[in-house]
Amino acid sequence: MKHTSENDIPELAARALINRLFDGVEPPHRAGMAESSITHGAEVSRRRVYTVAGTAVCVLAIAAGAVVVANRGADNRDDWSLVTGTVPPTSASAFEDQAPTYSDKIREIQAELPGLLTPLLPAGLTVRYDTTRQGPISSRTGDVSPDFMVRVGAKDYVLQIDADNTGYEDAFTRNPATVPVQVVGGTIRVRTLPSSGSDDGGSAFSTWFEYLPADTSKPPIRILIYGDSVSASAQGPLDVEAFKKLVNAPGFKAVADLLDPSVPASATAVRQRYEIETRIAAETAWILPPGFRLKLSPAIPWALELVGPRGVNTFGWADTADGAPDPTCRKATLCYDAGSGALKQVAPDSKPRMGRYVYAASDGSGKTGYLTVLGKPALGMNIDPAVMGKADAEAAPEGPGLTPQQAMAILKAPNLSLVIANVERAMAG
Repeated sequence: MKHTSENDIPELAARALINRLFDGVEPPHRAGMAESSITHGAEVSRRRVYTVAGTAVCVLAIAAGAVVVANRGADNRDDWSLVTGTVPPTSASAFEDQAPTYSDKIREIQAELPGLLTPLLPAGLTVRYDTTRQGPISSRTGDVSPDFMVRVGAKDYVLQIDADNTGYEDAFTRNPATVPVQVVGGTIRVRTLPSSGSDDGGSAFSTWFEYLPADTSKPPIRILIYGDSVSASAQGPLDVEAFKKLVNAPGFKAVADLLDPSVPASATAVRQRYEIETRIAAETAWILPPGFRLKLSPAIPWALELVGPRGVNTFGWADTADGAPDPTCRKATLCYDAGSGALKQVAPDSKPRMGRYVYAASDGSGKTGYLTVLGKPALGMNIDPAVMGKADAEAAPEGPGLTPQQAMAILKAPNLSLVIANVERAMAG
């Protein structure tokens, strides 16, 4: 199994997604981005994480804003000024989710699970949440399988709380089939399978863990640990006996409650969401178009939504030093792609659009700004990955997008890179 160095993840993820979004080429789906990628067999190479790191979060998580900008062409017809006073203000509570959301639940799991799970593991094993790893998301249900890191000495392994069961059934029914082991309140199954192709030429493994409560009204708990093995036997850091002790421990109930999707996020998690949104508002108030604000998506834990008078849109932005993204998009011009993959220059017309805006600076910095204005969260194998999420978690109506004038103002705003970075830090907590 080939692993990407964690140090390379932010840059590689950002470049890969930017290429996907703007060059019109459809690359292979990454594992975890589609149903087939997270419901397959046991090989680790088919269970790759959907990693969202630093800059990649910028591209997937969408935000927008504007200041008044005037840029008239030689014929004085290309007026990029924002029209003020025509958009009614949007209240701080408009389209906000007062009750706990799906994304609140995932953020709570990311924050709380390491502290609950580490004491139940064998001595020397610790669990931590890495903000650069978000875990795969199912195109069938929109469920996220949160990722964590397990450390043993100086070695890290990936621990994934799985939201699907197909891969597990495949692992447990392989000849010979895994025999369930009785534990307090149910049964467990554990299976370690070797995999070839580790970065250092050695062996790799996947260990599949499943806890089935005797109370069938309770959901099963499925955990996958994988990585490069430190021994020729490709054995992972947790075996059957260790998992049995974990499940039998009194502290396991708190873990089970946290992972139970029927148990909503706590009031503390909701308050933390509002606190994050307050910090984001402080960073972006000066750059947003009149009548707009940002909020966290209730359906995609790492995404932002732009809230306007008519509804919400999923958004993403980035400001890179990669230079012009496409020869058809000249410097100092605004380009737009409605979804075909072909960028075309767009003129100011005050017509709101959903799609992707691109602006390459002409100041010698080599910077290119990307602004993505998309629809509500959706499901499916072929939808844009930036909007893949739990479709029923967002009840607000869909907004119409941004006008070219609003997009141009955002992309030409001073210190755009700093604003994006500050929003990322606020979202990371």
